[in-house]
Amino acid sequence: MGRFLPIIKLILIVAVGLFLLKIATKAIANKFPNSITSTLDNVVQTV
Repeated sequence: MGRFLPIIKLILIVAVGLFLLKIATKAIANKFPNSITSTLDNVVQTV
């Protein structure tokens, strides 16, 4: 079980990172509704 802990931790960090990125892109898109942020949002949604 101890061998899998770093892997689980890494997956959690990546998941939280993507979640925060999604919130950030939405917040940015609300403030600056331009093509760059909408493209970023589309990339995040496909992930």
